[in-house]
Amino acid sequence: GLGGRYPANLLIGQIASVRKRTQDVFQEADIRPLNNFGALEIVLVLTDFKPVNVAPILGTPAP
Repeated sequence: GLGGRYPANLLIGQIASVRKRTQDVFQEADIRPLNNFGALEIVLVLTDFKPVNVAPILGTPAP
């Protein structure tokens, strides 16, 4: 995400439409969510995400 606040390649949905604004630096988009947010029972909200290198923890993958 912009500014490194969210991890790269975090999929939240598919772009449904884009509104181009010639006067603005940023554009607007409508996103079709990948999840049915109305059916969620539990949500985890991360307020202070810090990336972690998990390679040393997971080790080398088996061939």
